[in-house]
Amino acid sequence: ADALCNRGVVLQRLGRLDEALAAYGATLKLEPANVTAHFNRGNVLRLLTGRSTLVSYGQEESGLPKLRPGLLTPADAHPWLNLDARTVRHLDFLYARDYALEKDIRILVGNLRRLDR
Repeated sequence: ADALCNRGVVLQRLGRLDEALAAYGATLKLEPANVTAHFNRGNVLRLLTGRSTLVSYGQEESGLPKLRPGLLTPADAHPWLNLDARTVRHLDFLYARDYALEKDIRILVGNLRRLDR
């Protein structure tokens, strides 16, 4: 079951969400109580159904244009820092003001290991 769950994580990181979903489903058939598989399967389902995006704001009530919740945030570009709420709001503002697809890609690539959190 762990190997199947790990396969799902790898497929999810590669953007092969349908295959990741199948791997998590197979994991849960073998081990129905696998918390990681349940959590990751939920993330994949939110992405596939459009209820979540990969990158979004760190705080919901930021006064910025509405976005769907994200699995990652601009603050995730700095995982080694202990950011306070004011700094997270500021990062959200800069993300919205200067949005570029390249920023999403940088955040995503820098945090591939964190997608299964």
